Amino acid sequence: MNRLTALVRRLVFALAWLVPALPTCADDSGSSDFVRAEQALKAGDRAAFESLLPGLREHPLYPYLRFAELTADLDSASDASIESFLDTFADTPLAERLRPLYLKRLAATGRWADLVRVYRPDDSVERRCQYLQALLETGRRGEALAPAEMRPLWLSPASRPAACDPLFSAWEEAGGLTLELVWGRIRLSMEAGETNLARYLGDRLPETERPWLDRWLAVHSDPGRLLDPAALAGDHPLRAAILASGAARLARSRPNQALEVLVAEEAALAADPAAWDLAHRAVARALVRS
Repeated sequence: MNRLTALVRRLVFALAWLVPALPTCADDSGSSDFVRAEQALKAGDRAAFESLLPGLREHPLYPYLRFAELTADLDSASDASIESFLDTFADTPLAERLRPLYLKRLAATGRWADLVRVYRPDDSVERRCQYLQALLETGRRGEALAPAEMRPLWLSPASRPAACDPLFSAWEEAGGLTLELVWGRIRLSMEAGETNLARYLGDRLPETERPWLDRWLAVHSDPGRLLDPAALAGDHPLRAAILASGAARLARSRPNQALEVLVAEEAALAADPAAWDLAHRAVARALVRS
């Protein structure tokens, strides 16, 4: 029965967000009072709103009014009122709309212990980083910098929110951010065409490694460079990845020359299955289209 009630409440709330306001009914004083309360809140008439609120406690959309009241001026809302809402209406979508706003406030004011307590996992990378930073700030360093947490956050071809930067720095200082992981993310970035991110990540490379990133960027800009054997002379763990992404780009305009690169570098590509697959798929598609 409780599960059914919760489901009904969720459906009602979903409808509430789709419909700007409920129609008034002459014989339904509850609905009329709800609309009046909603209008009073929008007009900034707190006295009228407060006078109507007690009589609407049993109205199915009472939580909506409380949510609107809190978010109308969230900066001045007390922690107690926000957390009371989160606890009282925990089974509603409105609680999960309010929680991120509250977490943002807690992070901005450095209230890390409260943030750890209030946080619930969701799909936000920014909030996950804030939560892990909160663990770090409250002495739970091992949990915050655990590989199972940090590796998925780090290994992304896209830029991460600024909230992740201090966390990544702490991870690097602790020895968790290895050269292999730096190159791993550069590779993801380059293969996704995110060259600005790759350049930014290059600052984390040792001086001896940066020439290889420069070569990769040059090949990305002009994949025809691969036709010169001297362009990638030497050995490097990412050489096959550079060859593959360059060949894939070259295939867009010169598929036959891209095929020549594959033939000439077959052994190098074979040492990196992901690179081999990327290059061969791209060149094959280009040849079929040509």
